[in-house]
Amino acid sequence: DIVKESDFTQVLRIWDVLPPEDIPKVVKRLDSIFGSYTDDFISRCSEQCFDGKMEVPMTWEKSTEIIRIKNLENNGYEAESGCCDQRVYVENSKVEESFLLMKFYSLSSVVVSHLLSDSNGNELELPFEVSDEEHDIILFPRSTFVLGRSGTGKTTVLTMKLFKKEELHHAILEQAYGVKSAEVPCLNSDKEYKDSSTVNDRPVLHQLFVTVSPKLCQAVKHQVVRMKRFICGGDISAESCSIEEDIVDVDTSIQFKNLPDSFVNIPAESYPLVITFQKFLMMLDGTVG
Repeated sequence: DIVKESDFTQVLRIWDVLPPEDIPKVVKRLDSIFGSYTDDFISRCSEQCFDGKMEVPMTWEKSTEIIRIKNLENNGYEAESGCCDQRVYVENSKVEESFLLMKFYSLSSVVVSHLLSDSNGNELELPFEVSDEEHDIILFPRSTFVLGRSGTGKTTVLTMKLFKKEELHHAILEQAYGVKSAEVPCLNSDKEYKDSSTVNDRPVLHQLFVTVSPKLCQAVKHQVVRMKRFICGGDISAESCSIEEDIVDVDTSIQFKNLPDSFVNIPAESYPLVITFQKFLMMLDGTVG
Protein backbone atom coordinates (compact mmCIF):
# COMPACT_ATOMS: atom_id res chain seq x y z
CA ASP A 1 0.00 0.00 0.00
CA ILE A 2 0.96 3.70 -0.04
CA VAL A 3 0.38 6.21 2.75
CA LYS A 4 0.38 10.02 2.49
CA GLU A 5 2.17 12.04 5.15
CA SER A 6 4.69 14.74 4.22
CA ASP A 7 5.15 12.61 1.11
CA PHE A 8 3.93 9.29 -0.29
CA THR A 9 5.62 6.21 1.16
CA GLN A 10 5.26 2.51 0.50
CA VAL A 11 4.13 0.46 3.52
CA LEU A 12 3.99 -3.28 4.10
CA ARG A 13 0.40 -4.13 5.01
CA ILE A 14 -0.40 -7.45 6.73
CA TRP A 15 -3.99 -8.45 5.91
CA ASP A 16 -4.11 -11.74 7.77
CA VAL A 17 -2.01 -14.46 9.41
CA LEU A 18 -3.29 -17.93 8.49
CA PRO A 19 -2.28 -21.44 7.36
CA PRO A 20 -0.84 -21.82 3.81
CA GLU A 21 -3.91 -23.70 2.55
CA ASP A 22 -6.17 -20.70 3.32
CA ILE A 23 -4.04 -18.14 1.45
CA PRO A 24 -5.64 -18.64 -2.03
CA LYS A 25 -9.08 -17.87 -0.59
CA VAL A 26 -7.85 -14.59 0.90
CA VAL A 27 -6.00 -13.66 -2.31
CA LYS A 28 -9.23 -14.11 -4.27
CA ARG A 29 -11.08 -11.80 -1.87
CA LEU A 30 -8.31 -9.20 -2.12
CA ASP A 31 -8.34 -9.36 -5.94
CA SER A 32 -11.98 -8.25 -5.93
CA ILE A 33 -10.97 -5.19 -3.90
CA PHE A 34 -7.83 -4.33 -5.88
CA GLY A 35 -9.86 -4.39 -9.09
CA SER A 36 -11.06 -0.87 -8.28
CA TYR A 37 -7.51 0.52 -7.94
CA THR A 38 -5.75 2.24 -10.85
CA ASP A 39 -2.92 0.48 -12.68
CA ASP A 40 -0.58 3.34 -11.70
CA PHE A 41 -1.36 2.85 -8.00
CA ILE A 42 -0.85 -0.94 -8.17
CA SER A 43 2.40 -0.40 -10.09
CA ARG A 44 3.77 2.01 -7.50
CA CYS A 45 2.86 -0.39 -4.69
CA SER A 46 4.86 -3.11 -6.47
CA GLU A 47 7.98 -1.04 -7.24
CA GLN A 48 11.20 -2.08 -5.51
CA CYS A 49 13.95 0.13 -4.12
CA PHE A 50 17.24 -1.15 -2.70
CA ASP A 51 19.76 0.42 -0.36
CA GLY A 52 22.69 -1.87 -1.01
CA LYS A 53 21.29 -5.37 -0.55
CA MET A 54 18.42 -4.21 1.66
CA GLU A 55 15.01 -3.46 0.16
CA VAL A 56 13.61 -0.16 1.46
CA PRO A 57 10.27 1.66 0.87
CA MET A 58 9.89 3.87 -2.19
CA THR A 59 8.89 7.50 -1.62
CA TRP A 60 7.36 10.16 -3.87
CA GLU A 61 6.94 13.90 -3.40
CA LYS A 62 3.54 15.00 -2.13
CA SER A 63 3.13 17.08 -5.29
CA THR A 64 3.08 13.83 -7.28
CA GLU A 65 -0.46 12.95 -8.37
CA ILE A 66 -1.21 9.37 -7.34
CA ILE A 67 -4.80 8.36 -8.08
CA ARG A 68 -5.87 5.36 -6.01
CA ILE A 69 -9.40 4.58 -7.30
CA LYS A 70 -10.41 4.25 -10.97
CA ASN A 71 -12.69 6.89 -12.46
CA LEU A 72 -15.88 5.30 -13.83
CA GLU A 73 -16.30 7.95 -16.52
CA ASN A 74 -12.77 7.56 -17.88
CA ASN A 75 -12.38 3.81 -17.59
CA GLY A 76 -15.65 2.62 -19.06
CA TYR A 77 -16.77 -0.95 -18.66
CA GLU A 78 -13.53 -2.20 -17.08
CA ALA A 79 -13.75 0.20 -14.15
CA GLU A 80 -17.47 -0.39 -13.80
CA SER A 81 -16.88 -4.14 -13.71
CA GLY A 82 -14.22 -3.77 -11.02
CA CYS A 83 -16.49 -1.57 -8.96
CA CYS A 84 -19.33 -4.07 -9.31
CA ASP A 85 -17.03 -6.88 -8.17
CA GLN A 86 -16.15 -4.83 -5.10
CA ARG A 87 -19.82 -4.10 -4.38
CA VAL A 88 -20.72 -7.80 -4.70
CA TYR A 89 -17.90 -8.66 -2.32
CA VAL A 90 -19.20 -6.21 0.27
CA GLU A 91 -22.75 -7.53 0.00
CA ASN A 92 -21.68 -11.18 0.28
CA SER A 93 -19.27 -10.79 3.19
CA LYS A 94 -20.04 -10.54 6.89
CA VAL A 95 -19.13 -7.30 8.63
CA GLU A 96 -16.50 -8.94 10.82
CA GLU A 97 -14.92 -10.59 7.75
CA SER A 98 -14.93 -7.57 5.45
CA PHE A 99 -11.45 -6.44 4.41
CA LEU A 100 -12.91 -3.06 3.41
CA LEU A 101 -13.93 -2.42 7.03
CA MET A 102 -10.72 -3.79 8.54
CA LYS A 103 -8.68 -1.54 10.86
CA PHE A 104 -4.91 -1.41 10.44
CA TYR A 105 -2.41 -0.51 13.14
CA SER A 106 1.08 0.86 12.68
CA LEU A 107 3.52 -1.52 14.40
CA SER A 108 5.93 1.16 15.56
CA SER A 109 8.45 0.87 18.38
CA VAL A 110 6.12 2.97 20.56
CA VAL A 111 3.19 0.59 20.02
CA VAL A 112 5.36 -2.46 20.73
CA SER A 113 6.60 -0.79 23.92
CA HIS A 114 3.00 -0.22 25.07
CA LEU A 115 2.04 -3.81 24.33
CA LEU A 116 5.00 -5.17 26.29
CA SER A 117 4.53 -2.79 29.22
CA ASP A 118 0.92 -3.82 29.93
CA SER A 119 1.61 -6.37 32.66
CA ASN A 120 -2.01 -6.45 33.86
CA GLY A 121 -3.34 -7.98 30.66
CA ASN A 122 -5.75 -5.08 30.12
CA GLU A 123 -7.14 -4.33 26.68
CA LEU A 124 -5.35 -1.40 25.03
CA GLU A 125 -6.96 1.01 22.60
CA LEU A 126 -4.26 1.57 19.99
CA PRO A 127 -4.65 4.38 17.43
CA PHE A 128 -5.39 2.79 14.06
CA GLU A 129 -4.66 4.14 10.60
CA VAL A 130 -7.27 6.25 8.82
CA SER A 131 -7.92 7.10 5.18
CA ASP A 132 -6.52 10.25 3.55
CA GLU A 133 -9.94 11.94 3.77
CA GLU A 134 -10.33 11.02 7.46
CA HIS A 135 -6.77 12.19 8.12
CA ASP A 136 -7.55 15.61 6.59
CA ILE A 137 -10.63 15.94 8.84
CA ILE A 138 -8.69 14.97 11.96
CA LEU A 139 -5.94 17.53 11.27
CA PHE A 140 -8.32 20.31 10.19
CA PRO A 141 -7.77 23.02 12.85
CA ARG A 142 -11.25 24.57 12.80
CA SER A 143 -14.83 23.36 13.29
CA THR A 144 -15.84 20.33 11.23
CA PHE A 145 -19.21 19.25 9.85
CA VAL A 146 -19.15 15.55 8.92
CA LEU A 147 -22.08 14.15 6.95
CA GLY A 148 -22.44 10.44 6.25
CA ARG A 149 -24.59 7.37 6.55
CA SER A 150 -24.62 5.13 9.61
CA GLY A 151 -21.46 3.08 9.99
CA THR A 152 -19.24 5.21 7.75
CA GLY A 153 -16.87 6.29 10.54
CA LYS A 154 -18.17 9.74 11.58
CA THR A 155 -17.83 9.05 15.31
CA THR A 156 -14.44 7.41 14.83
CA VAL A 157 -13.08 10.46 13.01
CA LEU A 158 -14.39 12.89 15.63
CA THR A 159 -13.02 10.75 18.47
CA MET A 160 -9.62 10.59 16.77
CA LYS A 161 -9.78 14.37 16.22
CA LEU A 162 -10.44 14.81 19.94
CA PHE A 163 -7.45 12.67 20.87
CA LYS A 164 -5.17 14.31 18.36
CA LYS A 165 -5.78 17.56 20.21
CA GLU A 166 -5.11 15.77 23.53
CA GLU A 167 -1.79 14.44 22.25
CA LEU A 168 -0.78 17.88 20.98
CA HIS A 169 -1.75 19.46 24.31
CA HIS A 170 0.25 16.89 26.28
CA ALA A 171 3.26 17.34 23.99
CA ILE A 172 3.18 21.11 24.63
CA LEU A 173 2.92 20.50 28.40
CA GLU A 174 5.89 18.18 28.25
CA GLN A 175 7.95 20.86 26.51
CA ALA A 176 6.79 23.68 28.80
CA TYR A 177 6.82 21.88 32.16
CA GLY A 178 9.03 18.87 31.50
CA VAL A 179 6.33 16.36 32.46
CA LYS A 180 5.53 12.97 31.00
CA SER A 181 2.07 11.92 29.79
CA ALA A 182 1.36 9.93 32.95
CA GLU A 183 1.93 13.11 34.99
CA VAL A 184 -0.65 15.14 33.05
CA PRO A 185 -3.58 16.02 35.38
CA CYS A 186 -6.32 14.41 33.27
CA LEU A 187 -4.34 11.14 33.26
CA ASN A 188 -3.39 10.97 36.92
CA SER A 189 -5.95 10.67 39.72
CA ASP A 190 -3.57 10.31 42.69
CA LYS A 191 -4.98 12.63 45.40
CA GLU A 192 -1.60 13.83 46.66
CA TYR A 193 -0.52 14.52 43.10
CA LYS A 194 -3.72 16.40 42.25
CA ASP A 195 -3.41 18.59 45.35
CA SER A 196 0.03 19.75 44.26
CA SER A 197 0.00 23.50 43.55
CA THR A 198 2.42 23.00 40.65
CA VAL A 199 0.03 20.59 38.97
CA ASN A 200 -2.98 22.83 39.54
CA ASP A 201 -1.19 25.72 37.83
CA ARG A 202 -0.88 23.79 34.57
CA PRO A 203 -3.47 24.47 31.87
CA VAL A 204 -6.12 21.81 31.20
CA LEU A 205 -7.65 21.17 27.80
CA HIS A 206 -11.44 21.27 28.27
CA GLN A 207 -12.80 19.11 25.45
CA LEU A 208 -16.43 18.07 25.32
CA PHE A 209 -18.02 15.22 23.34
CA VAL A 210 -21.83 15.37 23.30
CA THR A 211 -24.17 12.77 21.79
CA VAL A 212 -27.90 12.07 22.04
CA SER A 213 -27.50 8.28 22.34
CA PRO A 214 -26.57 6.89 25.81
CA LYS A 215 -25.22 3.75 24.12
CA LEU A 216 -22.94 5.75 21.81
CA CYS A 217 -21.87 7.86 24.78
CA GLN A 218 -20.98 4.66 26.63
CA ALA A 219 -18.93 3.35 23.69
CA VAL A 220 -17.03 6.61 23.14
CA LYS A 221 -16.34 6.99 26.86
CA HIS A 222 -14.98 3.46 26.96
CA GLN A 223 -12.70 4.23 24.02
CA VAL A 224 -11.50 7.46 25.65
CA VAL A 225 -10.56 5.61 28.86
CA ARG A 226 -8.59 3.00 26.93
CA MET A 227 -6.88 5.68 24.83
CA LYS A 228 -5.81 7.35 28.07
CA ARG A 229 -4.23 4.04 29.00
CA PHE A 230 -2.32 4.08 25.71
CA ILE A 231 -1.02 7.62 26.29
CA CYS A 232 0.07 6.64 29.80
CA GLY A 233 2.17 3.78 28.47
CA GLY A 234 -0.20 0.91 29.24
CA ASP A 235 -1.38 1.98 32.69
CA ILE A 236 -4.20 4.08 34.10
CA SER A 237 -5.21 5.08 37.59
CA ALA A 238 -7.58 3.11 39.81
CA GLU A 239 -10.16 5.86 39.42
CA SER A 240 -10.07 5.56 35.64
CA CYS A 241 -10.53 1.80 36.02
CA SER A 242 -13.63 2.40 38.12
CA ILE A 243 -14.93 4.77 35.45
CA GLU A 244 -14.51 2.03 32.87
CA GLU A 245 -16.53 -0.33 35.07
CA ASP A 246 -19.25 2.26 35.68
CA ILE A 247 -20.01 2.71 31.98
CA VAL A 248 -21.23 -0.86 31.58
CA ASP A 249 -24.67 0.47 32.50
CA VAL A 250 -26.38 2.72 29.95
CA ASP A 251 -28.61 4.27 32.64
CA THR A 252 -27.52 7.93 32.65
CA SER A 253 -28.10 8.25 36.42
CA ILE A 254 -25.45 5.56 36.95
CA GLN A 255 -23.29 6.50 33.99
CA PHE A 256 -22.68 10.03 35.34
CA LYS A 257 -22.98 9.38 39.07
CA ASN A 258 -19.52 10.89 39.71
CA LEU A 259 -20.14 13.94 37.53
CA PRO A 260 -21.86 17.05 39.01
CA ASP A 261 -24.79 18.80 37.31
CA SER A 262 -22.59 21.80 36.65
CA PHE A 263 -19.51 22.72 34.62
CA VAL A 264 -18.00 24.45 37.67
CA ASN A 265 -15.02 22.79 39.39
CA ILE A 266 -14.99 19.66 37.25
CA PRO A 267 -11.80 17.68 38.07
CA ALA A 268 -9.07 17.84 35.43
CA GLU A 269 -8.98 14.04 35.15
CA SER A 270 -12.62 14.06 33.93
CA TYR A 271 -11.54 15.57 30.61
CA PRO A 272 -12.10 14.96 27.81
CA LEU A 273 -15.71 14.99 28.98
CA VAL A 274 -18.03 12.52 27.20
CA ILE A 275 -21.71 13.08 28.03
CA THR A 276 -25.20 12.74 26.59
CA PHE A 277 -27.15 15.75 25.36
CA GLN A 278 -29.54 15.33 28.30
CA LYS A 279 -26.65 15.49 30.78
CA PHE A 280 -25.24 18.49 28.88
CA LEU A 281 -28.52 20.40 29.34
CA MET A 282 -28.61 19.52 33.05
CA MET A 283 -25.03 20.75 33.53
CA LEU A 284 -25.72 23.88 31.50
CA ASP A 285 -28.79 24.62 33.62
CA GLY A 286 -26.80 24.01 36.80
CA THR A 287 -24.08 26.39 35.64
CA VAL A 288 -26.09 29.40 34.40
CA GLY A 289 -29.38 28.80 36.24
